[in-house]
Amino acid sequence: MQAPRRFPIHLPTRVLWRARPGAVRSAALALLALSLALSIWPASLLARPSNILRCTLPPDFAIPGGWFFQEQKRPQNQEFCLGYSVVDDDQAAMWSEFYRLGGVKVLGYPVSQRYTGPGGYIQQGFEFAVLQWRPEENRALPALVFEQFHDAGLDPQLRFFSIPEPVAPPPGGYADEVAIRQSWLTDPEIMARYLTDPRDGQPWPLQEMAWDFYGLPQGPPERVTYGPTSSYPLLAPFVTQRFQRFSLRLLLADDPTQPVNRKGCVATVRSGALARLLHLIPPGAAQEEPAQEGPVLVSEVQPEQFVPATSDTPSLVTVTISLLNFQPNEIVDFTATPLSQPTNATPKPWEQTIGPIPIQVDARGQATRDVQLWTVSYTLQAIGRNSGANLAVVKNISALALDQFPVALCQALSSAPNVLIAPTPFVTPAVTPTTPATPLPGQTPTGR
Repeated sequence: MQAPRRFPIHLPTRVLWRARPGAVRSAALALLALSLALSIWPASLLARPSNILRCTLPPDFAIPGGWFFQEQKRPQNQEFCLGYSVVDDDQAAMWSEFYRLGGVKVLGYPVSQRYTGPGGYIQQGFEFAVLQWRPEENRALPALVFEQFHDAGLDPQLRFFSIPEPVAPPPGGYADEVAIRQSWLTDPEIMARYLTDPRDGQPWPLQEMAWDFYGLPQGPPERVTYGPTSSYPLLAPFVTQRFQRFSLRLLLADDPTQPVNRKGCVATVRSGALARLLHLIPPGAAQEEPAQEGPVLVSEVQPEQFVPATSDTPSLVTVTISLLNFQPNEIVDFTATPLSQPTNATPKPWEQTIGPIPIQVDARGQATRDVQLWTVSYTLQAIGRNSGANLAVVKNISALALDQFPVALCQALSSAPNVLIAPTPFVTPAVTPTTPATPLPGQTPTGR
């Protein structure tokens, strides 16, 4: 038998890892009203028992003031209508700015709800960046997320994903620091991508626009090595350069796990997804929003746990159970029943039912609880004592523990954001914007 290993493990741009969810906020009622109005949620579905509920909403769809995306909900939650909304409101025009900055093709799908970031600014995570609303400029910018990673002490965790640590700021004034940081642009392919506007594939008119979007380099490009450098180190099949707002990765070989990741491509690190994974984004904001009635049960295997590489004996792992849409303040009984039958008169630990475990939900009908489960398949059941809500889902804990996380993806340079309609510019009531948002080159502000 092989020695135990720690997951995740390295692949060219993908690793094995699972994230831990946290508490969630209540669902937007507008989603339900919209789905009913469009007749995309049949009444027959609503009448079904909750334990066989399946989501019939489209992957993404319009909602009042923006768009709702289900694409980045966890794979094990596919039976539920969960996702993230991107909207314009009196707090931030996040939907308009998401569109202006390139939409899905540049920033990826949303991976979080809004939350309050450093300095009290509103932020929202997307696959490849975290957007920060700047009310004094009446626009959103990619947040200095890699500085936020550093300030949160997460550089060692980023190193695990082959993202180098930042180099200490050089001495001298701002101009000297900028000059030194610019001198770290030594890789021709990465530099060419850095100096290109990803929205239209054209060079930035001014280099300051690249700083505004990507940030300044935090260090030179690095090809990470694994193992002792004194003998024969294993070299990563890519070169990564870390910037303040993004990280770029030059692929030196094809990635067999991602067809879009081809040799010679400069891929974009999924920094927003990493922020969710490493809890830089608060767990409450990382949890998906429900777009359905009826109870929801979400199960997530916590990261940084040890499992055997090959073994006939299951492993005990910590799983976070999140409950949504139950009756406020009721107690929900959670039970995990193994699908496999006992092989003899004395059941093994992984053949025994766990629970019922009482879980108290809050005033929003939500709760989160960590439980110990074996890496086998279970029927997970949650029953509300007051509401009588009875939800049962089948989950393979082993598959959840070894789910794969793509670290970086190649993106096509395009001027057409991958959204269906252009947003209507939002005007804050009784407030006159002082600084209009900068439109995409070649567009008017009304075409953001």
